[in-house]
Amino acid sequence: MAYCRRSRPERVTFGALPGKFAKVAAGQLETHSDEGPVDFAFLSEVGAAAGLPQTLLDNIRTSTMAREVFARVKEQPAHQGFFQQLCLSAQRSLARAAQGVFPVEAVLFDFDGTMLARAGSDD
Repeated sequence: MAYCRRSRPERVTFGALPGKFAKVAAGQLETHSDEGPVDFAFLSEVGAAAGLPQTLLDNIRTSTMAREVFARVKEQPAHQGFFQQLCLSAQRSLARAAQGVFPVEAVLFDFDGTMLARAGSDD
């Protein structure tokens, strides 16, 4: 984002798979595995806001991989709310880093390339 602030692009679109996306949504812009783990407590909070069942929220908190969380969430009726809320969180995190220099869009993809959610300046 620092490079983008210096370059001043017309717009930035961040697209990612669940693991990287979960980190950015939680405010962790450095997403390499050496920079820290996925915040599963945060994912559980997003799930609670989306109306996921308590048993799944407990499972999310004790998970070790974002991929397994997303697979379980996709089976739930409230899955779209979870993905959209996560997408909004990522977009807000990126927008804070952009410091108003350019608009930011966030697009969450599944492992098969399906777009799960989108949030940004053109919502």
